[in-house]
Amino acid sequence: MWTYNPDDYSIRDVNQSMAKLHGYSREEILSFTLFDLWPEEEVPKLKKHLAEMDRENVGDEGLWKHQKKMGNYIYAG
Repeated sequence: MWTYNPDDYSIRDVNQSMAKLHGYSREEILSFTLFDLWPEEEVPKLKKHLAEMDRENVGDEGLWKHQKKMGNYIYAG
């Protein structure tokens, strides 16, 4: 799990389980924006979703393709 700043999409906090799953240290992830964890081809879809998202009613956002440090992918939701 992580939290991010909705103004610039920087990652504010991350738990150790999420960092380990993605192959990064916690400190590395805290230097990222959300876009650093998505494959380049998925970033436009993510940006569209974030622009249209109702921040008052966050819920099931579906499955998203994330890119791990070594370049392989996982699906998280």
